[in-house]
Amino acid sequence: MSEGWHIGVGASAFGAAEGIWLLGHVVLGFPSRWVLEPTPGIVFCLLVLALSGTAMAATRKDGMSWLQSFALMAAGAYTAVVVALFSVGPGNLWPFVLLIDAVFVIPALFIGALVGDLVRDVRGRAA
Repeated sequence: MSEGWHIGVGASAFGAAEGIWLLGHVVLGFPSRWVLEPTPGIVFCLLVLALSGTAMAATRKDGMSWLQSFALMAAGAYTAVVVALFSVGPGNLWPFVLLIDAVFVIPALFIGALVGDLVRDVRGRAA
């Protein structure tokens, strides 16, 4: 059950970032429909993913390592990246876009999971 939560949260985190960005594009005139295209969108998305990774790694069950938490969230988030890219319109360079998006998404979740593990350790020592 915990594995499913991590995958779902990874997918939901990216989906929420893309959804908020797309709403901002329609309502406020953000420069692009794709969150990982303009620099402010990239920063926003990476912040959302890193915070989600931190929260999931910090609250994971005892039987799961922070690395498993990261891997499951990365699988969910990257699946959402692929689905969202093709729903927005991938263009003709979509294989390169997916590669570049992996360079953004996976390190953000890795750092988030690492920080979450540190938070969990500190919180465990304090209790």
